[in-house]
Amino acid sequence: MAFLSVILPVYNGEKYIKESVISILNQTFTDFELFVINDGSQDSTLNELSDIYDERLQVVSNEKNMGLIYSLNRGITLSKGADYIARMDADDISMPDRFQEQIDFLKKNPSVGVVGSAMKYFSDDDKKERIVFRPSQNKQILSTFMFYNPLFHPTVIIKSSILGEKDIYPLNFPKNEDHAFWIELTRKTTFANINKVLLKYRRHDSNVTNTYKDNIAKDFQVNQELLNRFCEKWDIRLQEKQLNTLGIISYKERFKLKDSFTASELLADLELILKKIPKEFDLEYFKNIYCDRCIQYFFQLRKIKELMNFLLKYKYDKFFLLKYAILGKR
Repeated sequence: MAFLSVILPVYNGEKYIKESVISILNQTFTDFELFVINDGSQDSTLNELSDIYDERLQVVSNEKNMGLIYSLNRGITLSKGADYIARMDADDISMPDRFQEQIDFLKKNPSVGVVGSAMKYFSDDDKKERIVFRPSQNKQILSTFMFYNPLFHPTVIIKSSILGEKDIYPLNFPKNEDHAFWIELTRKTTFANINKVLLKYRRHDSNVTNTYKDNIAKDFQVNQELLNRFCEKWDIRLQEKQLNTLGIISYKERFKLKDSFTASELLADLELILKKIPKEFDLEYFKNIYCDRCIQYFFQLRKIKELMNFLLKYKYDKFFLLKYAILGKR
């Protein structure tokens, strides 16, 4: 059994699969096995894979298209026995030192069970290129869960020992299975992100994260369910109004929800929420992200008067917001 197992699901990935697989096989860290799980592809994905010979590569095919979550969970089952499990997508590119950097980090930080990294968005036409980061420390990561997913799924390595028999990707959160999975693990281990680009994430119209873009109500509902799930996991007993506030100001398409918060209302909700935040969280980090969400909310809805009222009443960290924007955090 290899030290590290890599799970790479693919469905109709003929265009990019070879480049993705080769980026894994060319890693400077070599003690791994790569499970490419072909999820009933109807194109020439298998033909592309047949051109690659490496004893570490194992192609496993589902009898029919079963979906990403099924393939991910099958990959976890296949990876039993490895010390670590890494994720990879069929259209992304891992940097050559990705695994070495993450394994070294995990060895130096034995309390960490899940580690991700920064990544670089790119497209075939090179017009969407930018670097994005996520918070590095566990307290900051926990605080971020109340606003959005603080880990980039294809960058993650998981320590196998933290996974129990029932720790698999949940079936009831398609398109957000990773977010729901991390929530379940937050009480079992600590999280970290390495502030270095270890993966290039390809942007195109078929990305899973784009599939809800035309169904705002459904997308918002799923985000609220994830927020509720996290609060229940950490016994954060917020009122429905505060949950709704967090959900709206955190939602990427917040300007389409047409709510009518005032600066005073958002500040009042913040005070109530802060009283419920556990000691394991970074309170200042939470407050600054909340401030950033509120600024974006007012700006996107062109509520300039309320934006100015908010900035005048709330003592926010200007340096944090500038750094936050420069680092490309959502």
